[in-house]
Amino acid sequence: MKHNWEYKKLGEVFETVTDFVAAGSFADLRDNVKYMDEKDFAQLIRTTDLKNNFKNSNFVYVNESAFNYLWRVNLNQECIILPNIGNCGEIYYLHPSMLKYQNNVLGPNAILIKSNKRNHKFFSYALKGNYFQSQLFKIISQVAQSKFNKTNLKKLELPIPPKEVQERIVSELDEINGMIEGRKEQIKLLDHLAQSIFYEMFGDPITNPKGWEVKKFGVIGEFQRGGGFLKSDFISDGVPCIHYGQIHMKFGLVVKGNLTFISSEIAKKSKFAKFNDVIIAITSEDLDGSCKSIAWLGNYDVAVGSHAAIFSHKQNAIFITYYMRTKAFNLDKERYAHGSKVVEIKPSDISKIPIFLPPISLQNEFASRIEIIEEQKKDIENSIKELETLLASRMDYWFN
Repeated sequence: MKHNWEYKKLGEVFETVTDFVAAGSFADLRDNVKYMDEKDFAQLIRTTDLKNNFKNSNFVYVNESAFNYLWRVNLNQECIILPNIGNCGEIYYLHPSMLKYQNNVLGPNAILIKSNKRNHKFFSYALKGNYFQSQLFKIISQVAQSKFNKTNLKKLELPIPPKEVQERIVSELDEINGMIEGRKEQIKLLDHLAQSIFYEMFGDPITNPKGWEVKKFGVIGEFQRGGGFLKSDFISDGVPCIHYGQIHMKFGLVVKGNLTFISSEIAKKSKFAKFNDVIIAITSEDLDGSCKSIAWLGNYDVAVGSHAAIFSHKQNAIFITYYMRTKAFNLDKERYAHGSKVVEIKPSDISKIPIFLPPISLQNEFASRIEIIEEQKKDIENSIKELETLLASRMDYWFN
């Protein structure tokens, strides 16, 4: 074996391997017991909370009735939690210091593992490594949705290096992860700065305290729906294009260059965005992501794919794009959103949404300041990618 380490089955390494389904239907719980506010009896620990290291403020609290209905697991010691239905393969480390409240319950479809003798932080990394994940993949059933059971999980092998090596690995990987998190916090601070600049210059769009002129999107510009190509049409070189998925996953607020290309034949059926147009993803997995937009400031036209729209106008594209991320716009778009598996908002409905319009000189001033912030964010994001590459390399060294 690599590094000449000892290997043992997970069930031999951990004293407790417990899977959980609510004592009854969790759907019934959602229907019959309302999630309350922070004053209620206990906090529901969800995988979304673990994924965000409890840094998001949208926590869920339950009353005593729900607390008695759910799995009241002892979380006053380190443990590792694995979703065993849905997001199989995700690994979450939980330390009591991460929890704010004494009463906590776990959501369903999770496996909890713990031991009084083990370095849980080390094993949380080991479970994320390629060696363990490749084993886990083999026991996952894909019939209706991804799932596995604790009996098969306990049979999978884990590396058991000497304790001093475990501590050294944790120290190294924690340091890299700490640098990544630090840079992500820098991006959040820059986002807060951009928001404060917007409110300082223009005021709250909901109340419009400065009395800016208000018009509907359809009055100040024109929409056309993209289309004509799919991701499968991408080629190594050809006509520049933007796919709606790239708006969600790849681009920031300001975009000056494309990532992908299509053939000239396929481009004949496409719609093109020009300099200062706003490109809008009209399809998303959830309401928050719907109408995510970018200001296209490239010095050439770019083809825009399906599930996206092009908004042409005579305002500042950066101002328009930023406005579409404000609470005012998000509240207005809710009434037009439709769909269950995916959320869509038609361009004809976006055209009905109001927007306030400060003088173009102020829009341009705001855009200049935002461009500087976006460049700073891009540098930090590149640094994060480098650190993530380093982390993957070290994980591969230790655990592949």
